[in-house]
Amino acid sequence: MPSQNTPVLVSALQGKSIAKIYAGGNVDLGYSFAQTTTGRLWSWGRNKLGQLALGDEPGDKNLPQLVTLLPHIKKLSLGAYHAMALTIRGHVYAW
Repeated sequence: MPSQNTPVLVSALQGKSIAKIYAGGNVDLGYSFAQTTTGRLWSWGRNKLGQLALGDEPGDKNLPQLVTLLPHIKKLSLGAYHAMALTIRGHVYAW
């Protein structure tokens, strides 16, 4: 999504049963994740370093994209340049 000065509805997530939201990065590399009640992740924002976990070529994503490279997630932690996920089975992924 383009940078906003006022709150705006993330309409691409409507009907997805979002349970948690996460934000990471810094002033130049902001990115976001939304987690559904079943543990699926959607990501969007800056993707210069692959921080969206999409496995594609680096490039920003203005709309949320389903993260298919990770199994169902219990917990997510985002840093400025990296992220980590804990699956519902207790496995840890880092990127």
